Amino acid sequence: MKNICIVLVSIISILSLQSCKDKIDLTGGAVESAIVVGILDQSNTTHYVKITRTFIGDGNTSAIDIAGIADSSYFNQVDVEIQEVLSNGSLGRLFTLHDTIIQNKDQNGVFYAPEQKVYVFYTDSANPLKGDATYKLTAKIDGGRIVVTGETSMVSGITAGTWAGINSTLKFTTSGSTLGEYAAQNFHISSVGQAYKMNAKLAFQYREFTNGLADSTDHEIWYDLGEVATQPGFNSSTSFQLSGDILYKRIKETIPVSSIVEKRVHTGIIVQITGASRELTNYIEVNKPSSTLAQNKPKYTNLTITEGHNVVGIFASRQTLIVEKPATGYTHIIQSMDKKSRKELCIGPLTGNLNFCSRHVSDGAPTMETWYCN
Repeated sequence: MKNICIVLVSIISILSLQSCKDKIDLTGGAVESAIVVGILDQSNTTHYVKITRTFIGDGNTSAIDIAGIADSSYFNQVDVEIQEVLSNGSLGRLFTLHDTIIQNKDQNGVFYAPEQKVYVFYTDSANPLKGDATYKLTAKIDGGRIVVTGETSMVSGITAGTWAGINSTLKFTTSGSTLGEYAAQNFHISSVGQAYKMNAKLAFQYREFTNGLADSTDHEIWYDLGEVATQPGFNSSTSFQLSGDILYKRIKETIPVSSIVEKRVHTGIIVQITGASRELTNYIEVNKPSSTLAQNKPKYTNLTITEGHNVVGIFASRQTLIVEKPATGYTHIIQSMDKKSRKELCIGPLTGNLNFCSRHVSDGAPTMETWYCN
């Protein structure tokens, strides 16, 4: 949502490239437009839809100054409903959204931040959004003066391969005793479900203990495993990979050597798989940067609006599958990385000077490794 741009704000910087006229009328013929972005996710219990509008000044006030005023981007009144339509065509739940203020808007730009107004509704883990249902959005603006509609089917059915099992470990080094030799870990997605595009990310988690401080601090290092186009279907699969040399080099580059750090302990790995619906995939593809000098780009939206107004944005869905692999557990079998990969982290050539040590029971008994700690 934060990446949506208002053309009127950036027009000053691109006039020299796009116009041959001596005089530009910034206010004449302006058409009021709605900007709507809603991405439903079956794995979430809080669901947001953002609705704002384009703005036009008086010809004297700077558009950049206007962009910094939140009210200039909001309609006076917005009533939003989302109707659930079941697979047999009958109506399910009706969700009435209410506005709320959240604090996560990007502050690196000319627009108001970090607060932003969005519209929200809730489900719970016992009654999530249905994977085989369709959801229809209706937003009535200013008492029905403008009506925006859109609908999306859900993305569901994404399943991970055997690597995601609780007793499966990840392997980033080769077999044998030699350190500094790495292997690629494969993350097989056994079914892409109804996803048309998939993205994968991995988080390496660790805990840091500082000399003289009673409390420790937890950290994460994220890796982008890539993005692939997929063919929907429960028999369709795909895979992502992360090579061990990339993992350990990134850890080395991210974590500083510090004399005040007593020790660091690996606490787990998170793998996040996200699959996009057809509508969201189309929207992502259309909004990629243009590869031509002409910078001509098509427009795409699956939203409709009252005649005489414009709408940009998307109402679509995705599914997020999160696999958490703790470094230790109630049994020695639970381990996010195998023993050789843990040894590489603690005393390997890339990360051996970062004060990592292992708390896994297998590294403390029956023989205590030199890189074990408690």
